[in-house]
Amino acid sequence: MNIDFTIVLVAFLPALLVAGVAVYMINATLKKELLKQKYQLLKASEKELLPLKIQACERLSLFVERNSLQSLVKRVVPVGDSKEDYKGLIVATLNQELEHNLTQQIYVSDECWNAIELFKRTIIKSLIELSLNEELKTAQDIREFVIASQDQNNSKAIVQSILRTELTSI
Repeated sequence: MNIDFTIVLVAFLPALLVAGVAVYMINATLKKELLKQKYQLLKASEKELLPLKIQACERLSLFVERNSLQSLVKRVVPVGDSKEDYKGLIVATLNQELEHNLTQQIYVSDECWNAIELFKRTIIKSLIELSLNEELKTAQDIREFVIASQDQNNSKAIVQSILRTELTSI
């Protein structure tokens, strides 16, 4: 019994084609269904994340407002005359405030969080410059100078603008 290969090929070729098309269609349907489920999960998580992102922007905005140099010196009263001690006290207060809001970084963009960190470094740099100023002899002199002067540093406005942009992109 000699079976001709072409007869077997002619008999099984349509079955193989049908099976191939069926596998392709099932695969396409499964991919479409998985994408649909992924979209629904993403949509559901967005509903939960939106309030958290808004709250993070609010808290970071409050951080910026509370920790501008003028706000800090109004809130943090020097305990002695030493400029270095006062600078250290303000920096410690600033670091503590940022640590309190550290978890908010997971809800905002990297650009926004980098702006917050740059804001903090700018405040510290301004404090260092003030403590090196020979005309300001005591911690109270620094405090009075900052309170009396207009806020020359526009980093607060820049960060607030970035936070507003962050909110509009949510």
